[in-house]
Amino acid sequence: PTDPMVSRLVLEAASKGIANAAIQLGAMILCSDKIFRISRDDDDLASKILRARCSFAENGGDLLNLLSIFRIFLSTPAEERKAWVTEKYLSHHALNSAKKEAGHIQESLQRALKHLPEITAPSTTFDLDHGVLEGATQNALRRAVCAGFFQNV
Repeated sequence: PTDPMVSRLVLEAASKGIANAAIQLGAMILCSDKIFRISRDDDDLASKILRARCSFAENGGDLLNLLSIFRIFLSTPAEERKAWVTEKYLSHHALNSAKKEAGHIQESLQRALKHLPEITAPSTTFDLDHGVLEGATQNALRRAVCAGFFQNV
């Protein structure tokens, strides 16, 4: 079963036509505590990790940064992913888990949409554009996140 808050996020986004971005973001949220490597002992390594994290910084905030990381990971050729992840001090295992989780979320959405004819189903392939989301899409995604994670919005 999919996390209820992520489910609400994805359904809200699907009603706005941006389900694929929400599926990817939801998967990253579920795995976000394991995405970044940390170093408590080595100050030099800690600064390298911080610089790598900052390289993903976008004006949209942490959630859009997670989405950007996931999209770059998916668009990187499979044979180069391990090297890219190592270079960026990310967890290959966590990103692969997010990829699997995105598949599960997408399957759950497909099942749910059979009972919700007013919402059109997204394509079965992920949109791998890893550029910055356009302003209107960012706002729609933010509204979907709020609907999923805050009850009184």
